[in-house]
Amino acid sequence: MKTDCLLDASGECQVTQNVTVEFAGGETEMNFPLGTGATGGSVVGFETEKYEENGITILKLTNAAGFTGSRTFTITYHLSGLVTKQEDGTQLLTLPLLCPKWAYAISSYDFTVTLPTAVETDPSYVSGYYGDVIEDYMSVSDKDNVLGGTIKESLRDHESLQM
Repeated sequence: MKTDCLLDASGECQVTQNVTVEFAGGETEMNFPLGTGATGGSVVGFETEKYEENGITILKLTNAAGFTGSRTFTITYHLSGLVTKQEDGTQLLTLPLLCPKWAYAISSYDFTVTLPTAVETDPSYVSGYYGDVIEDYMSVSDKDNVLGGTIKESLRDHESLQM
């Protein structure tokens, strides 16, 4: 899985996820969880049904013939309200990179976050299973206004990641 986030100065974010799934065969449904407050979701090239479960937007893709083999999907959606102003006048960005509703383990995970300006402080990361120790399993980079990362360990099903 690869997640690319493009943020603007108001804290609006356009997210694109590329997901490769290895289907054993027989699965007729695939759910793509987008996260809380996600809008405008789509799976490129497919018609989906959108629903919410506990406040999380999910796209459901069905195929009566079933999915088999390796399939790559591109998911796009929009997040807003990610920036809050702190008492000291600084801004805090809270960005969900991976929604905890993914029903599958993830063998490799990469992300990029493009910000409207250069990064002034190092971000911190928290995962659902590893907590803040997830940073021990990541390699991260930043160049001007682009942050990138790769998680070296496989992620469990229903894992989450937040920057």
